[in-house]
Amino acid sequence: MQGDIMIRIEATGATHPGQRRDNNEDNLYVNDELGLYIVSDGMGGHAAGEVASQMAVEVVVKRLEHSRKVIEQVRRHLIHPDTLATLMMRAVEEACEQVYPHAQEEASRTGMGCTLTALLIAGSKAIMAHVGDTRLYLHREGELHQLSTDHTMVADLMRAGVFTAEQAQGSRYAHVLTRSVGTQASVQVEKLCSTCCPAIGS
Repeated sequence: MQGDIMIRIEATGATHPGQRRDNNEDNLYVNDELGLYIVSDGMGGHAAGEVASQMAVEVVVKRLEHSRKVIEQVRRHLIHPDTLATLMMRAVEEACEQVYPHAQEEASRTGMGCTLTALLIAGSKAIMAHVGDTRLYLHREGELHQLSTDHTMVADLMRAGVFTAEQAQGSRYAHVLTRSVGTQASVQVEKLCSTCCPAIGS
């Protein structure tokens, strides 16, 4: 389509267990051809978090792999991108529906779940589906802009005006999630659909 924005994508990924964990419970997915990028941070003992994040990523990838026709239609401006945003949201909901019963099978999997943030680039559209506190940022003109919302107790209290930014720093509730994939039978998924507008430094 004339006037389309040409976007060159370069993507890479790496994970690290950090200072407090012996095992790495993160999972990521990078597919430049599909335009799909996912990061998931697992939680739960006895490697349950690693299983949860892997399961969740696999479910979302499978759903979107089977939706290539819809993705291509969005790229060609044949259907509204909200259709794809809803599809991505449903894919994350399905991931929750599959992880949750798995977590109920054994006592060792209590608390098993994960965060998940998925980004799909379809033509000039950037579409996000997000649960938890794994953040999505936009880097533009030398500045970082957070696009996702933290689904944590502290973030909720800040949005409600109960906590100030200063009070939130170092709070014991900083990493207490209010939404996650698999810890409950269903989850509310945040979605975002925006136009990619390259700018200097983006």
